[in-house]
Amino acid sequence: TVDYYKINPNRIYVFGFSMGGAHTWCMVDQYPTFFKAAAPISMWTKNSCAGSGPNPGHFTHTKVWAQAGGAETKHVTSMESFVNQINASGGFAQFSTVGNYDHIGCQKNVDNNAIINWLLAQ
Repeated sequence: TVDYYKINPNRIYVFGFSMGGAHTWCMVDQYPTFFKAAAPISMWTKNSCAGSGPNPGHFTHTKVWAQAGGAETKHVTSMESFVNQINASGGFAQFSTVGNYDHIGCQKNVDNNAIINWLLAQ
């Protein structure tokens, strides 16, 4: 498909919210050299990848900007911890909160333009 549509293989990105965020973690975990950057939003990593959670060593080729609403305690704790594990494994990852919002509030207030601009700048 990449060849058929003449897609630049060095400019493929993935991001998603909630279950889309879970699948973002899993896509990078399963295809560790395929994506240039990823932005999982509001999904703690323990819920991702069939319950086993992703491997931080699989994220060393993909830049990550993970986000969650500040009131999403499980997501914040898990995602922030996993971002630290990615960085300790030699990757580049960052975590930020979206205000002090819960899951629905995060969805309504996440800055999609900032995410897309960040992805394209990688």
